[in-house]
Amino acid sequence: MNEFVVSEKRKAIWSIELKIMDEIDRICKKHGIKYFLAGGSMIGAARHNGFIPWDDDIDVGMLRADYERFLQVCKDDLSSQYHLQNNETDKGYYYIHTKIRDSKTTAIRKTDWRSGATFNQGIFVDVVPFDNIPDNPIQRRLHYYALTFVVKILKRHIYFKGIEKPTLKNRIAKMMGNIVFLFTTTEKMSKLNEKLIKYYANKRTRYIGEISTEYKYKRSRRERALYEELIDHPFEDRFFKIPKKYDEILTQAYGDWRTPRPEAPTIHGAVFFDTEHPYTDYLNGKRNVDFDAPL
Repeated sequence: MNEFVVSEKRKAIWSIELKIMDEIDRICKKHGIKYFLAGGSMIGAARHNGFIPWDDDIDVGMLRADYERFLQVCKDDLSSQYHLQNNETDKGYYYIHTKIRDSKTTAIRKTDWRSGATFNQGIFVDVVPFDNIPDNPIQRRLHYYALTFVVKILKRHIYFKGIEKPTLKNRIAKMMGNIVFLFTTTEKMSKLNEKLIKYYANKRTRYIGEISTEYKYKRSRRERALYEELIDHPFEDRFFKIPKKYDEILTQAYGDWRTPRPEAPTIHGAVFFDTEHPYTDYLNGKRNVDFDAPL
């Protein structure tokens, strides 16, 4: 396999994300909040001692109680340099998980751009809650179907214009959304989605998962015990937390995670980055967005 060449632009993006991550790490240590690198960032730490060379963001996971505590303390302790973003802080932002944004930079997803999103779109780090999943198979299936229905209706209604080639399922979801939203609002549907996600929050379940993200419900389901013990692990020139049983987690999630499979330019769809100018320059038409710009 040819070695993937990391561009200077990608390194500049990483540098900004690492500074955001430093702030998350600082807050968590100060307030006794447990966090861990998740998804591709956990792979990056375990396999590369840093970013996956073709990755473009950092994913952080927290169990729901730690996540709620993190949101609370960030109100007073997050540096003014950064913006805490979720559907409580930004109108029109209907992703359920949180992002920490650098407002002086730009990271515009093509789907958001095509949909006319006006919320903060600076370079970010994702902070994702890991929520309880019911142990009972019947309850689990009902929970899955309820979440799937609400998410598909909500997301397709908001972001349908951002989908370049809508499938038949996308079009059906959009049509159903048009009917549903005659009787409700996107804010109420977003609240319902969050309520469903946290439905088992007060029960001690064997399983947890990233059910507030785009991950499949079944794919994200893991045993809680895998995340109980965390270790410091090298990540670029720093140390961040990952679960001690990362090998078992990653094997369940990705199979042979140790074998690199380069993807370019990004594994998150088309994203336009600018490390030197704020996203507002692009939303206001002062600068032109170019999704074909090399990363």
